[in-house]
Amino acid sequence: AVRMIMLQLYFLGDSTNRGMMQSLMERVNTTLYDAAKSHGFIKYRNLGDSTDFNFLYYPAFWNKNSDSFAQSQQNLTQKL
Repeated sequence: AVRMIMLQLYFLGDSTNRGMMQSLMERVNTTLYDAAKSHGFIKYRNLGDSTDFNFLYYPAFWNKNSDSFAQSQQNLTQKL
């Protein structure tokens, strides 16, 4: 019997954290097909057949009314 486990990985941070996510994506998927440099939300579905990668840039330094870290975490999980 084949058992599929769907994983949801969340990354909340700056460009360094986005780079770590992309390195892990490459390991899971055996290739990095998209190295987007977003300062927002990115979602990659079904990498390695069973893993979703989600990234939200934090802090939004250009926005003086930026959300707190906790609020950003909540926003990230709501986007799923």
